[in-house]
Amino acid sequence: MRAKAAGKPVGVKLKLKGVVDCSFLTSLHALDVSSNNLRDLCWLSSLHSLRVLNISDNSITDNKSLSLVTLRNFTSLLDLNLSKNHIGATGSRLLLETLPFMRDLRKLDLSHNDIEHEGLACLVAGFSWISGLESLSLGSNSLGCDAAEELAAHLHKLSRLTELDLSDNELTSDCCDSFARGVTSLRELRALGLRGNKIESEGASKLSACFSAMRLLRDLDVSRNALQPSGASLLAESLAHLVTLTRLDVSANSIRDEGAVALCHGLTCASRLDRLTLDDNEIARAGALELVSSAHLWPRLRCLSLRGNEICSPVLQTVASSFPEYVKIIE
Repeated sequence: MRAKAAGKPVGVKLKLKGVVDCSFLTSLHALDVSSNNLRDLCWLSSLHSLRVLNISDNSITDNKSLSLVTLRNFTSLLDLNLSKNHIGATGSRLLLETLPFMRDLRKLDLSHNDIEHEGLACLVAGFSWISGLESLSLGSNSLGCDAAEELAAHLHKLSRLTELDLSDNELTSDCCDSFARGVTSLRELRALGLRGNKIESEGASKLSACFSAMRLLRDLDVSRNALQPSGASLLAESLAHLVTLTRLDVSANSIRDEGAVALCHGLTCASRLDRLTLDDNEIARAGALELVSSAHLWPRLRCLSLRGNEICSPVLQTVASSFPEYVKIIE
Protein backbone atom coordinates (compact mmCIF):
# COMPACT_ATOMS: atom_id res chain seq x y z
CA MET A 1 0.00 0.00 0.00
CA ARG A 2 1.30 3.49 -0.90
CA ALA A 3 0.15 6.78 0.60
CA LYS A 4 1.58 10.12 1.61
CA ALA A 5 3.24 10.08 5.00
CA ALA A 6 1.39 13.10 6.27
CA GLY A 7 -2.24 14.16 6.01
CA LYS A 8 -5.05 12.19 4.49
CA PRO A 9 -4.19 9.46 1.98
CA VAL A 10 -3.94 10.53 -1.65
CA GLY A 11 -3.13 7.34 -3.55
CA VAL A 12 -3.16 3.60 -2.85
CA LYS A 13 -2.32 0.52 -4.88
CA LEU A 14 -3.85 -2.69 -3.53
CA LYS A 15 -2.97 -6.31 -4.21
CA LEU A 16 -6.00 -8.21 -3.02
CA LYS A 17 -6.74 -11.72 -1.86
CA GLY A 18 -10.41 -10.93 -1.49
CA VAL A 19 -12.87 -8.08 -1.07
CA VAL A 20 -11.77 -5.58 1.59
CA ASP A 21 -13.54 -3.03 3.77
CA CYS A 22 -12.89 0.40 2.23
CA SER A 23 -14.92 2.42 4.73
CA PHE A 24 -11.72 3.81 6.28
CA LEU A 25 -10.54 5.12 2.90
CA THR A 26 -13.40 7.50 2.17
CA SER A 27 -11.00 10.42 1.62
CA LEU A 28 -8.93 8.51 -0.92
CA HIS A 29 -8.30 10.35 -4.19
CA ALA A 30 -6.49 7.67 -6.22
CA LEU A 31 -6.88 3.89 -6.20
CA ASP A 32 -5.16 1.23 -8.29
CA VAL A 33 -6.66 -2.28 -8.04
CA SER A 34 -5.48 -3.48 -11.43
CA SER A 35 -4.65 -7.16 -12.05
CA ASN A 36 -6.63 -8.52 -9.10
CA ASN A 37 -9.07 -10.80 -10.90
CA LEU A 38 -11.93 -8.66 -9.59
CA ARG A 39 -15.46 -9.58 -10.63
CA ASP A 40 -17.34 -7.09 -8.51
CA LEU A 41 -16.90 -3.36 -7.84
CA CYS A 42 -19.69 -2.87 -5.30
CA TRP A 43 -17.25 -2.93 -2.39
CA LEU A 44 -15.73 0.32 -3.71
CA SER A 45 -19.02 2.24 -3.55
CA SER A 46 -18.10 4.21 -0.40
CA LEU A 47 -15.08 5.90 -2.05
CA HIS A 48 -16.92 9.04 -3.14
CA SER A 49 -13.77 11.19 -3.24
CA LEU A 50 -11.97 9.15 -5.90
CA ARG A 51 -10.51 11.14 -8.75
CA VAL A 52 -8.29 8.44 -10.26
CA LEU A 53 -9.39 4.80 -10.51
CA ASN A 54 -7.46 2.01 -12.20
CA ILE A 55 -9.42 -1.25 -12.43
CA SER A 56 -7.67 -2.54 -15.54
CA ASP A 57 -6.85 -6.19 -16.18
CA ASN A 58 -9.56 -7.70 -14.02
CA SER A 59 -12.55 -9.92 -14.80
CA ILE A 60 -15.39 -7.48 -15.15
CA THR A 61 -16.77 -9.32 -18.17
CA ASP A 62 -20.22 -9.29 -19.79
CA ASN A 63 -21.79 -11.62 -17.25
CA LYS A 64 -20.40 -9.64 -14.31
CA SER A 65 -20.65 -6.14 -15.68
CA LEU A 66 -23.65 -5.13 -13.58
CA SER A 67 -21.04 -4.01 -11.06
CA LEU A 68 -20.13 -1.21 -13.49
CA VAL A 69 -23.20 0.64 -12.21
CA THR A 70 -21.11 1.23 -9.05
CA LEU A 71 -19.13 3.80 -11.03
CA ARG A 72 -21.98 6.29 -10.72
CA ASN A 73 -20.88 6.80 -7.10
CA PHE A 74 -17.65 8.43 -8.24
CA THR A 75 -18.92 11.84 -9.29
CA SER A 76 -15.49 13.49 -8.86
CA LEU A 77 -13.67 11.00 -11.08
CA LEU A 78 -11.15 12.50 -13.51
CA ASP A 79 -9.29 9.41 -14.72
CA LEU A 80 -10.83 5.95 -15.28
CA ASN A 81 -8.85 2.98 -16.58
CA LEU A 82 -11.12 0.06 -17.48
CA SER A 83 -8.83 -1.60 -20.01
CA LYS A 84 -8.47 -5.38 -20.34
CA ASN A 85 -11.80 -6.29 -18.79
CA HIS A 86 -13.66 -7.55 -21.85
CA ILE A 87 -16.84 -5.74 -20.86
CA GLY A 88 -18.28 -6.16 -24.36
CA ALA A 89 -21.51 -4.61 -25.59
CA THR A 90 -23.38 -5.41 -22.37
CA GLY A 91 -20.82 -3.61 -20.25
CA SER A 92 -20.80 -0.69 -22.69
CA ARG A 93 -24.54 -0.23 -22.23
CA LEU A 94 -24.15 -0.18 -18.46
CA LEU A 95 -21.19 2.18 -18.69
CA LEU A 96 -23.38 4.53 -20.71
CA GLU A 97 -25.75 4.71 -17.73
CA THR A 98 -22.92 5.91 -15.48
CA LEU A 99 -21.58 8.67 -17.76
CA PRO A 100 -24.11 11.32 -16.61
CA PHE A 101 -22.63 10.92 -13.13
CA MET A 102 -19.00 11.39 -14.27
CA ARG A 103 -19.16 14.72 -16.06
CA ASP A 104 -15.72 15.79 -14.81
CA LEU A 105 -14.00 12.83 -16.51
CA ARG A 106 -10.85 13.83 -18.35
CA LYS A 107 -9.23 10.48 -19.21
CA LEU A 108 -10.95 7.22 -20.20
CA ASP A 109 -9.16 4.01 -21.19
CA LEU A 110 -11.44 1.32 -22.65
CA SER A 111 -8.85 -0.61 -24.65
CA HIS A 112 -8.98 -4.42 -24.89
CA ASN A 113 -12.67 -4.72 -24.04
CA ASP A 114 -14.33 -6.47 -27.02
CA ILE A 115 -16.58 -3.44 -27.46
CA GLU A 116 -17.05 -3.83 -31.22
CA HIS A 117 -19.60 -1.79 -33.17
CA GLU A 118 -22.57 -2.63 -30.92
CA GLY A 119 -20.82 -1.48 -27.78
CA LEU A 120 -19.38 1.65 -29.38
CA ALA A 121 -22.85 2.67 -30.60
CA CYS A 122 -23.92 2.71 -26.95
CA LEU A 123 -20.91 4.66 -25.71
CA VAL A 124 -21.01 7.48 -28.26
CA ALA A 125 -24.57 8.25 -27.16
CA GLY A 126 -23.04 9.41 -23.86
CA PHE A 127 -20.28 11.61 -25.27
CA SER A 128 -22.27 14.76 -24.56
CA TRP A 129 -22.15 13.94 -20.83
CA ILE A 130 -18.34 13.82 -20.82
CA SER A 131 -17.67 16.69 -23.21
CA GLY A 132 -14.61 17.74 -21.18
CA LEU A 133 -12.80 14.47 -21.95
CA GLU A 134 -9.17 15.01 -22.97
CA SER A 135 -7.91 11.46 -23.52
CA LEU A 136 -9.77 8.47 -24.99
CA SER A 137 -8.32 5.03 -25.67
CA LEU A 138 -10.33 2.51 -27.69
CA GLY A 139 -7.51 0.27 -28.87
CA SER A 140 -7.97 -3.46 -29.49
CA ASN A 141 -11.76 -3.50 -29.61
CA SER A 142 -12.41 -5.04 -33.05
CA LEU A 143 -13.70 -1.74 -34.37
CA GLY A 144 -14.29 -1.81 -38.12
CA CYS A 145 -15.82 0.50 -40.69
CA ASP A 146 -19.29 0.64 -39.13
CA ALA A 147 -17.77 1.56 -35.79
CA ALA A 148 -15.51 4.15 -37.41
CA GLU A 149 -18.50 5.86 -39.00
CA GLU A 150 -20.38 5.78 -35.70
CA LEU A 151 -17.42 7.29 -33.87
CA ALA A 152 -16.81 9.93 -36.52
CA ALA A 153 -20.40 11.13 -36.29
CA HIS A 154 -20.04 11.87 -32.57
CA LEU A 155 -16.43 13.01 -32.13
CA HIS A 156 -17.44 16.67 -32.40
CA LYS A 157 -19.00 16.30 -28.94
CA LEU A 158 -15.49 15.75 -27.54
CA SER A 159 -14.06 19.05 -28.75
CA ARG A 160 -11.47 19.18 -25.93
CA LEU A 161 -9.93 15.82 -26.80
CA THR A 162 -6.12 15.99 -27.01
CA GLU A 163 -5.36 12.24 -27.19
CA LEU A 164 -7.16 9.57 -29.23
CA ASP A 165 -5.93 5.98 -29.50
CA LEU A 166 -7.56 3.57 -31.95
CA SER A 167 -4.62 1.18 -32.27
CA ASP A 168 -5.00 -2.49 -33.19
CA ASN A 169 -8.52 -2.34 -34.55
CA GLU A 170 -9.87 -3.16 -38.00
CA LEU A 171 -10.01 0.28 -39.59
CA THR A 172 -9.51 -0.12 -43.35
CA SER A 173 -9.07 2.27 -46.24
CA ASP A 174 -12.83 2.02 -46.90
CA CYS A 175 -13.72 3.89 -43.72
CA CYS A 176 -10.95 6.50 -43.80
CA ASP A 177 -13.17 9.10 -45.50
CA SER A 178 -15.75 9.19 -42.71
CA PHE A 179 -13.11 8.82 -40.02
CA ALA A 180 -11.16 11.76 -41.42
CA ARG A 181 -14.25 13.98 -41.31
CA GLY A 182 -14.80 13.14 -37.64
CA VAL A 183 -11.21 13.59 -36.52
CA THR A 184 -10.89 16.93 -38.30
CA SER A 185 -13.38 18.33 -35.76
CA LEU A 186 -10.85 17.72 -32.97
CA ARG A 187 -8.97 21.02 -33.14
CA GLU A 188 -7.07 20.39 -29.89
CA LEU A 189 -5.74 16.94 -30.80
CA ARG A 190 -2.09 16.42 -29.81
CA ALA A 191 -1.73 12.63 -30.09
CA LEU A 192 -3.31 10.16 -32.53
CA GLY A 193 -2.69 6.40 -32.39
CA LEU A 194 -3.62 4.33 -35.44
CA ARG A 195 -1.11 1.51 -35.06
CA GLY A 196 -2.02 -1.93 -36.32
CA ASN A 197 -4.99 -1.16 -38.53
CA LYS A 198 -5.42 -1.73 -42.28
CA ILE A 199 -5.15 1.79 -43.65
CA GLU A 200 -2.85 0.95 -46.59
CA SER A 201 -1.90 3.39 -49.34
CA GLU A 202 -5.49 4.17 -50.32
CA GLY A 203 -6.39 5.06 -46.76
CA ALA A 204 -3.30 7.25 -46.43
CA SER A 205 -4.56 9.23 -49.42
CA LYS A 206 -7.90 9.82 -47.68
CA LEU A 207 -6.29 10.75 -44.36
CA SER A 208 -3.67 13.08 -45.80
CA ALA A 209 -5.85 16.21 -45.75
CA CYS A 210 -7.07 15.27 -42.27
CA PHE A 211 -3.51 15.11 -40.92
CA SER A 212 -2.66 18.42 -42.58
CA ALA A 213 -5.46 20.12 -40.61
CA MET A 214 -4.13 18.89 -37.25
CA ARG A 215 -1.88 21.88 -36.66
CA LEU A 216 -1.31 21.02 -32.97
CA LEU A 217 -0.49 17.34 -33.48
CA ARG A 218 2.65 16.24 -31.65
CA ASP A 219 2.51 12.44 -31.63
CA LEU A 220 1.42 10.34 -34.62
CA ASP A 221 1.61 6.53 -34.74
CA VAL A 222 0.72 4.87 -38.04
CA SER A 223 2.91 1.80 -37.63
CA ARG A 224 1.82 -1.61 -38.96
CA ASN A 225 -0.63 -0.32 -41.56
CA ALA A 226 0.81 -1.70 -44.82
CA LEU A 227 1.37 1.81 -46.18
CA GLN A 228 4.04 0.77 -48.70
CA PRO A 229 6.20 3.46 -50.43
CA SER A 230 3.17 5.11 -52.05
CA GLY A 231 1.37 5.46 -48.72
CA ALA A 232 4.48 6.92 -47.09
CA SER A 233 4.72 9.47 -49.90
CA LEU A 234 1.10 10.51 -49.34
CA LEU A 235 1.70 10.75 -45.60
CA ALA A 236 4.78 12.89 -46.25
CA GLU A 237 2.65 15.49 -48.05
CA SER A 238 0.64 16.10 -44.89
CA LEU A 239 3.69 16.06 -42.60
CA ALA A 240 4.89 19.29 -44.16
CA HIS A 241 2.06 21.05 -42.30
CA LEU A 242 2.73 19.44 -38.89
CA VAL A 243 5.32 21.86 -37.55
CA THR A 244 4.55 20.89 -33.93
CA LEU A 245 5.27 17.18 -34.47
CA THR A 246 7.60 15.68 -31.86
CA ARG A 247 7.10 11.91 -32.36
CA LEU A 248 6.41 9.90 -35.49
CA ASP A 249 6.19 6.11 -35.75
CA VAL A 250 5.94 4.61 -39.24
CA SER A 251 7.34 1.18 -38.32
CA ALA A 252 6.50 -2.05 -40.16
CA ASN A 253 5.00 -0.49 -43.27
CA SER A 254 7.44 -1.72 -45.93
CA ILE A 255 8.07 1.85 -47.05
CA ARG A 256 11.56 0.97 -48.40
CA ASP A 257 14.03 3.61 -49.59
CA GLU A 258 11.44 5.47 -51.65
CA GLY A 259 9.16 5.96 -48.67
CA ALA A 260 12.01 6.91 -46.34
CA VAL A 261 13.21 9.58 -48.76
CA ALA A 262 9.67 10.96 -49.07
CA LEU A 263 9.25 11.11 -45.29
CA CYS A 264 12.51 13.02 -44.89
CA HIS A 265 11.30 15.56 -47.44
CA GLY A 266 7.96 15.83 -45.63
CA LEU A 267 9.66 16.44 -42.30
CA THR A 268 11.75 19.40 -43.42
CA CYS A 269 9.73 21.74 -41.17
CA ALA A 270 9.55 19.37 -38.19
CA SER A 271 12.21 21.17 -36.18
CA ARG A 272 10.67 19.96 -32.90
CA LEU A 273 10.95 16.28 -33.82
CA ASP A 274 12.15 14.32 -30.77
CA ARG A 275 11.73 10.67 -31.84
CA LEU A 276 11.51 9.08 -35.29
CA THR A 277 10.78 5.35 -35.49
CA LEU A 278 11.27 3.56 -38.82
CA ASP A 279 11.77 -0.05 -37.72
CA ASP A 280 11.12 -3.01 -40.05
CA ASN A 281 10.65 -1.06 -43.25
CA GLU A 282 13.15 -2.65 -45.67
CA ILE A 283 15.11 0.59 -45.74
CA ALA A 284 18.56 0.27 -47.30
CA ARG A 285 21.39 2.58 -48.36
CA ALA A 286 19.47 5.31 -50.22
CA GLY A 287 16.94 5.81 -47.42
CA ALA A 288 19.63 5.85 -44.76
CA LEU A 289 21.70 8.43 -46.62
CA GLU A 290 18.63 10.66 -46.94
CA LEU A 291 18.41 10.57 -43.14
CA VAL A 292 22.04 11.71 -43.05
CA SER A 293 21.20 14.64 -45.32
CA SER A 294 18.22 15.57 -43.12
CA ALA A 295 19.98 15.38 -39.75
CA HIS A 296 20.45 19.15 -39.48
CA LEU A 297 16.69 19.71 -39.85
CA TRP A 298 15.89 18.07 -36.52
CA PRO A 299 17.94 19.83 -33.81
CA ARG A 300 15.78 18.41 -31.01
CA LEU A 301 15.93 14.78 -32.12
CA ARG A 302 16.88 12.44 -29.29
CA CYS A 303 16.08 9.00 -30.72
CA LEU A 304 16.17 7.49 -34.22
CA SER A 305 15.09 3.85 -34.40
CA LEU A 306 16.08 1.81 -37.46
CA ARG A 307 15.81 -1.77 -36.22
CA GLY A 308 15.07 -4.55 -38.67
CA ASN A 309 16.02 -2.75 -41.86
CA GLU A 310 18.54 -3.60 -44.58
CA ILE A 311 21.16 -0.98 -43.83
CA CYS A 312 24.71 -2.30 -43.92
CA SER A 313 27.07 -1.61 -41.04
CA PRO A 314 29.23 1.08 -42.74
CA VAL A 315 26.14 3.07 -43.72
CA LEU A 316 24.74 2.75 -40.18
CA GLN A 317 28.00 4.18 -38.90
CA THR A 318 27.61 7.10 -41.30
CA VAL A 319 24.09 7.68 -39.99
CA ALA A 320 25.28 7.60 -36.39
CA SER A 321 28.15 10.02 -37.04
CA SER A 322 25.86 12.52 -38.79
CA PHE A 323 23.82 13.11 -35.63
CA PRO A 324 25.07 14.62 -32.35
CA GLU A 325 26.28 12.19 -29.69
CA TYR A 326 23.20 12.73 -27.54
CA VAL A 327 20.95 11.23 -30.24
CA LYS A 328 20.30 7.56 -29.56
CA ILE A 329 20.47 5.47 -32.74
CA ILE A 330 18.66 2.16 -32.30
CA GLU A 331 19.90 -0.35 -34.87
